[in-house]
Parts: sequence; C-alpha cells; structure tokens
Amino acid sequence: MFAVVPDNSMLALAALVWVLFGIVILMVVRCLPATDVPLSRSFGRLFFVVLGWVFIILGLLFSLSIFGLLILVVVGTIFARRRRARQQAMLWTLAVAAERSIPLVPAVEAFADERWGLAGQEVRVLARLLNSGKPLPEALALVGGMVPQEAVAPIRVGQELGALAEGLRQATAPTGTVQSVWDQLAGKLAYLCFVVVFASGIITFMVLKIAPAFHKIFADFGTELPPPSRFGMFVWTGALGLPLSLGCVFLMFLFFYAILRYIGLISWDLPLMSRVTRKLHAATVLESLAMAAQRGQSFPKIIATLARCYPKWPIRWRLHGVLVDITGGMDFTESLRTRGLVSQADVAVLHAAQRVGNLAWAMREIADSNRRRLAYRLQAWLQVLFPAAIVGFGLVVMLIYLSYFVPLLALIQKLS
Repeated sequence: MFAVVPDNSMLALAALVWVLFGIVILMVVRCLPATDVPLSRSFGRLFFVVLGWVFIILGLLFSLSIFGLLILVVVGTIFARRRRARQQAMLWTLAVAAERSIPLVPAVEAFADERWGLAGQEVRVLARLLNSGKPLPEALALVGGMVPQEAVAPIRVGQELGALAEGLRQATAPTGTVQSVWDQLAGKLAYLCFVVVFASGIITFMVLKIAPAFHKIFADFGTELPPPSRFGMFVWTGALGLPLSLGCVFLMFLFFYAILRYIGLISWDLPLMSRVTRKLHAATVLESLAMAAQRGQSFPKIIATLARCYPKWPIRWRLHGVLVDITGGMDFTESLRTRGLVSQADVAVLHAAQRVGNLAWAMREIADSNRRRLAYRLQAWLQVLFPAAIVGFGLVVMLIYLSYFVPLLALIQKLS
C-alpha cells in the first residue's frame, strides 16, 4: 500500500523528517512551564500535542510502509499499558490515602513528584484543584485521564455517601480477567485486519498483472486455461471492484478502531460491542448501589447520580428510565430487569437477598458473576472465531494457488 521504492526516496526522507518534527514538538510541549489549566482545557498546548502526534503517525505510515505501521502499533501498545498502569497507581494512591485519613493533596503531590513531563504536570494540576477546594470527582473530571472512565461513577457515589474510601477501593477492583480478554481481542482483530489488507494488495497485483499475462501466454500456445484457474480468476476479477474496496475500507476502519480503542484515545463502542459490554457496565452500577444498600441510603438518589455522571450514554439512558420507573412506584429490581441491566435470575437473587437483609452482598456477587461470565463468553468466542478466520485465510490461499499456479503446471506439462 505505502511501499517505498527508489523513485520515492525523497518522499520517504520527507516523511522521516515529519517524524522527527513531531517528536521535537512533543518535547517542546513537555518542557513548557506548568500551568493551572489541565491539558484538555488548554487549547494551545492540546493543539501542539495533537499536531506532534499527527506528524509522527503520518511520517511512520508513509516513510516505512508496513514496518512503520507495525512500529505505530507497538508504540501504541506500550503507551496504553503505561497509561493503564499510571491510572491504577493513581487510584491506589488515592484509596490508601482516603482509608488512612491522609490528606489527598500531599498524596497527589507526592505522586506527581514520581512523574515527569506532561503526566507530572497534569497530576500537579489535580493537586492544585484539590487544594482550592474542588471535590475529588469534580477535579478528576476537569483534568481527565487520571483514572479510568469506569472509575468515575463509584468515586462520585462514594463521595455522595460519605464513603470516599470505599468508592475509591471499589474503583480499584481488579478487572484483570476481562482486560486480558480485551487485550487478546484487540490484538487478534488488528492482526486479521492487517493480513486481509496486505493480502488485498497482493490479489490486486495478481489480477491486474499476472492474470492478463497468463491469458496471453495460453492464447499464444493455442490452448485454454485449466477450469480451476478460469474459475479462480473469475472470482478474483469480480471481487476486485467495489466489494474489495469496501471490504478494505471497513477492515482498515476496524484496525484503527481496535488500536485507538485499546490505547484509550477513543471510548465509544461499536453497536454490537455495546450489547456485549452492557453486563460489564451493569456490574459497576450494581456495586455502586451496593454501597447505598449497605448504608441504608435511598436508591433513587444514587441512581440519579449515576444517570448524571456515568461515562457511557446508553447506560445513562437506561438509568434515567430506571429512575422514572422507581418514581412511578415500580420495584427497583424489576425496573433494572426491564431496562436490561439484570436478568430474571438476578432479580430472583436480589428479592431473596432483600428478604434476609443481604442485598449489598448479593449485588456485589452478581457484579462479579457478570464480569466472569463476560470474560468466559468472550474467550469462548475467540477460541471459535479466530481459528475459523485462519481456516478462511487458508481457503483464500488455496484459491490463489488454483488460480495462478495450476496454469504453470499445465503449461510445463504441455511443453515437456
């Protein structure tokens, strides 16, 4: 696709200069004096950060072709892992400080001393916001990126219930099983898309260059192509037009979506993914409600808070519906089932736990069960679909063999 040939050496050199220029821009932004404004609200700094990454990405794509794309994926993976590790470290720092009644500002400032560049500047902005009297959830929302998106809801609920330490501890709940499945899914999806797009370039070359040459050679010898070859070339010629183009565009979209979603630069889900991850978000909602149940607080207030601050709008929309149902007199468990947040079996467990006074425990158990079931189902689908995709690639390779290598055998036999 972006192959560099000797005629394009100047373009390759210019693209490498783009990469160096992007790195210089990012280094200059890192060296700028710290401000009291977070990066997300400092449009000048944000513009130059985005500009620097645009230069780097375009330079890698156009200068090193496939190798540049691989380098981009590796860099993105390292960036994503470091970002997640930094977010978890921040959550643990805040949770330990809240549990031991240590002021949050000194804890955040100590955390900032361990960071450098933009990461350290952002943490210091968070410390200044807390020192000015901002509540922790609002300060985290203003800075952005300090903690995972799914951690904002339990922190805000814990703040409202006067149980910030428990909210922070809940936000640090391990999600290793689900995260490992997402890592596998993103990696395998990127691999499959990369292989398909790369193979599309090869197929295009063979249809436009090799197939006409075969037709001419066999016509010169006064013979016809073997039937398997005619069928295969007919298939590839028919696929070369709009279907192949649309397929490549869609797969490139999936490839970059998987990379950007894994890195964390985007957070929106595809339509089918939102149905898969609904139970995962329902687990966070149930754990937040469990904090209220443990303290005897009313659910409508907490549901209203979640409906206002939850990061995913489909879940916010469902929570608004739950709030309307509860206000109208419907039982909250039935409303959760009607809105698709719990199953009928979960409703039975919640009713039984409500009768014996173990509602908070039951909610937490259902939340853990949702996460485990999601991880098992995703793992099972991966074990089935990924080998099926590999078999599909094998069939494509077999069809290419029948189309372009069988004629060579027939021609050799004719000449011998």
